[in-house]
Amino acid sequence: MTGVVDEGPVLVEVSCKPSDVELVSLALLENGAGAVEVLDSVPPRLRAGFPSRAGAELALRGTDLADRAIIVTGHPGEGERWRERWAGAEVGRHLDVRPPWSNRARSPGRTVIEIDPGRDVFGSGTHVSTTMALEELEVCVGEGDVAVDVGTGTGILAIAAVQLGAERAFALDIDAVAVHAARRNARRNGVGPRVNVARGGPECVRIRPDGIMCNLLLGDQLGVARALVDMGARWAVLTGILEYQTADVVTAWAPYEVRTARCRGGWSSLVFVRP
Repeated sequence: MTGVVDEGPVLVEVSCKPSDVELVSLALLENGAGAVEVLDSVPPRLRAGFPSRAGAELALRGTDLADRAIIVTGHPGEGERWRERWAGAEVGRHLDVRPPWSNRARSPGRTVIEIDPGRDVFGSGTHVSTTMALEELEVCVGEGDVAVDVGTGTGILAIAAVQLGAERAFALDIDAVAVHAARRNARRNGVGPRVNVARGGPECVRIRPDGIMCNLLLGDQLGVARALVDMGARWAVLTGILEYQTADVVTAWAPYEVRTARCRGGWSSLVFVRP
């Protein structure tokens, strides 16, 4: 593993085959990563946040990931260069996802969502799985809906749901740092009172929602599928699934029916509706 010396948090990138994305993500998390983001690249690259360079090297030592891992940030200069490289993007017909520091020109008629992923990498909102989810939300969310976002990360899907007309959204994550990031981003976008951020999973929601968003890798998707199906929502948007994994998710969501299934860059999005 190569990189620069630093006493603070670092980001580590690992390349892998498309079929290994889930296994490598789990390996990074099990070896001490605070969070893992799947970057939109070919071949796939995963970016993981560690508390320090020493911690990253210790966690990866002796694993088959060590030789493929590169520390991409670890000092202020590199961090600033990363900020300069990420300007966000327009998504779908109505949304403009951008970081707080972006000076990119704004297009008339688009709703701006400012997302700061912070140092712990819970998603900038521009990975293909997230953009597909946002595009589906433009179609699914109805005025006055109550939506639930499981594995919220930065909170982008919950924030978008409210910006697109939902009355309120629940933003759920089991990671305390993600919960803090989601709460901060909800306030930044002026929807803090309408986005209920909580640490936990589906058990945190005691009402029947209108819609569900879930942008998680397959193992986590299947782990919460039954609880989400039992919520009885009218619609559900699921992403974070590789193209060849869709059949497993469709089976887990029975008796829900697939309304839309799309693929882009090896990733899939599924929209389910209650029969």
